[in-house]
Amino acid sequence: MSDALTLWPEDLLQDVYPRMREQELRRAQLQHAPDGPYLCNRRILVGGIVITAERLQLSQPTTFKAVRLLDRVFMSELVNRIEAVPTFQLIAMACILIAAKLEECSASYPAHWLMSKMLEFVGHRYTIDNFKEVELSALQFLDWDLNEVTPRCFLSYFLTKDDDPLELPYTENIKKLSILLLGLALQDYFFQDYLPSLLSTSALRVARGIVKQMPGTMVAFEVWPDSMQNLTGYCLADLQVCSTYLFDIYCMFVRSSTTPP
Repeated sequence: MSDALTLWPEDLLQDVYPRMREQELRRAQLQHAPDGPYLCNRRILVGGIVITAERLQLSQPTTFKAVRLLDRVFMSELVNRIEAVPTFQLIAMACILIAAKLEECSASYPAHWLMSKMLEFVGHRYTIDNFKEVELSALQFLDWDLNEVTPRCFLSYFLTKDDDPLELPYTENIKKLSILLLGLALQDYFFQDYLPSLLSTSALRVARGIVKQMPGTMVAFEVWPDSMQNLTGYCLADLQVCSTYLFDIYCMFVRSSTTPP
């Protein structure tokens, strides 16, 4: 599920959201030891996935799926016995490869090329055979169940279906901020407990609120009109808690990105 949603016929799009909502309710619940080796290294691993995906010019849905697969792989007791960070890195790379096979065009991103480039990025610390072995092990740990729906899937749908009369540049700013917020949440394990649809909708709500308060915004609009509630199925009360946390990490991001005089 990616931004290719924009190419889908309208009659098919009508069925997408209910099916995604059903699917997210069946997803595996993450249960990692708070002080275990995985969570101690997760932020670094996720950051590595994001950077690697950007260098390979992979889509954002691929990045989100890779992180979700990584979280699931490390639910395995066998994997959690591993404490070597370099091995963690190879597992993360395998998750990128699996996600790319699912989300990207195989003609544009052949598997062998992806493996070669990722091995090049890490100075050929591993071999192709190492890569293939870990990929197969990851698939077995996942029980070959790869049908994951992520917050980025929901955001793609919302942005495709949104018929809000707002004009550019407001819609573009809302889109960019929504993606940024989901990217920040992706690196924070705390947000993985939220349903993908709720997290994505909260990001959209916070983004609309930020754009409304931006200097130079000349158009008055509701932060959460009835059209958005009808589109997402969430009212403002449903989004209150998650939206507050998202806005908090956004404020921390802005403060950390501001260079002091």
